[in-house]
Amino acid sequence: MTKTLIGPQAVGAIIILGSVLGIVWWKGRPAPLPDGIIASNGRIEAELVDIAAGSPGRVKQMLAREGDAVEPGQVLVRMDEAELEAGLAKARADLARAELSVSQADVETIQLESDLKLAQQDLTRAVALAEKGSLPQRISDQRQNAQEAAGARLTAARKNRQAQGYLVQAARAEMERIQARIRDGTLSSPVRGRVLYRLAQPGEVLAAGGKALTVVNLEQIYLEVFLPAPQVGRIALGAEARILLDTDPGSPMPATITFISPSAQFTPKYVETASERDKLMFRVKAEVSQAYAAGHLDRIRPGVRGLAYIRLDSSQAWPAQLGGR
Repeated sequence: MTKTLIGPQAVGAIIILGSVLGIVWWKGRPAPLPDGIIASNGRIEAELVDIAAGSPGRVKQMLAREGDAVEPGQVLVRMDEAELEAGLAKARADLARAELSVSQADVETIQLESDLKLAQQDLTRAVALAEKGSLPQRISDQRQNAQEAAGARLTAARKNRQAQGYLVQAARAEMERIQARIRDGTLSSPVRGRVLYRLAQPGEVLAAGGKALTVVNLEQIYLEVFLPAPQVGRIALGAEARILLDTDPGSPMPATITFISPSAQFTPKYVETASERDKLMFRVKAEVSQAYAAGHLDRIRPGVRGLAYIRLDSSQAWPAQLGGR
């Protein structure tokens, strides 16, 4: 059997290389955290917003693709409104017809009010003459019947005017309903974000509530971590935090603790814990400052992993690697 011996020069080279690597690691290792700051790993999450049809309809235009950045109020989808526009034209015509009927009922009511006033005057004169014997009682009775008939016609006219008014209200409500549906046919983004899924195509018919797009709300971005009870007990809502993403570990992001789970849960499989004994953990959210997120949307992407550093003591200064001075 042949044995290969490593010469003294090779051994020396290995020792030198190991020493150099050790020095590089020692200088590049992260500085230890102060007692008032803890850290845990997690991944960036964001709220999802569904862009859905408010009323049934056919998709006319899809104005955004998956991955597009969107702003609040930006139009993303247009629904086909041809049928609604036709319905709106009919509703406007019905409203105009109803308003005309109201005007005619008003004129009729005014005329009948005048007729009743005249009938009342004729009756008053007839009664006075009948009492003096200058007019037959039959004529007085006829004046009485005429006054009652005029009053009945006026009452009917006033009821008809009221009914026509209801028709105007119904026509106006129908027109406003169709206008609301037309407004619903223009789907806009309520948030600043990025299109995650495109769920419909032009020509598809969506039911009321049918989803056309799903947008990631990049105004509410957080890193979710799981911590054991001893650490959670020292964290207060509103506590300051810093987040370092694996994709950009040199740029700490300011954050705030916005949620602490009231009960423990089993740690998800994708979460790494400091000890395998830490089975039950508390879920904690560190939400990125909206002002910071608004200016760094291209750098912050849901799903990216990172570390959340949480300050337990507000008097504790942040270390330099976390943005401290």
